[in-house]
Amino acid sequence: MICTRLLSPIKNHQQKTILPIIEVDDFVIYKMISSDLFYNAKAINQYLNLKNDDLKEIFFDENVYFICSNKLFDNEFEKDHQLIKELKNSIYFHEFVLKQLKNFKEIVTNDGNGGSLILFDYMRGYHKPFYVFSDIEQTKKELDYLLELPEIKEDINYYLPLYDNYITKLKKANEAFNNKTSEIFLFVDQLLRTKIDTIIDDIENNVK
Repeated sequence: MICTRLLSPIKNHQQKTILPIIEVDDFVIYKMISSDLFYNAKAINQYLNLKNDDLKEIFFDENVYFICSNKLFDNEFEKDHQLIKELKNSIYFHEFVLKQLKNFKEIVTNDGNGGSLILFDYMRGYHKPFYVFSDIEQTKKELDYLLELPEIKEDINYYLPLYDNYITKLKKANEAFNNKTSEIFLFVDQLLRTKIDTIIDDIENNVK
């Protein structure tokens, strides 16, 4: 249940897992975390500006978020994964979640600019990603990066879908999200206004 900004499979997925950030009604917003460095990733240690070595070997992309149903997430979540245990047992876990929620709120408030939200569903035996929104410039940079990888640029069956996702699917999704009367915008906006702000306040009060 992870992918690139172009909705393509992630390499070396064995080193990666999913981390829940917030549960809202029937959905979970989650992140991909990894034990190895990947495109546009940074260490959580660096993200939080820690002065020690804690969480220096857990990597993530601060601006890419995923969402799926609770049921689907529960089927795939590896609660005993070493990265999950290390992060959740860290004294910095709530600080990380708080910063990520504030970042997500800022991205949504800014009409999706600066970040990506990708929905996963389970269809015909496969996990299938769909855009909710994704920053055009960031997505184009990742497209350019992917097209330079030998295993991609030499395989027409791989790189053609990347172009289709970027040119067609991304444009359609962003247009829908930027329509303030669309169902997808109202869904995300409702999440933001009624749930995320409350959870941010709760975490801030507990961290103090």
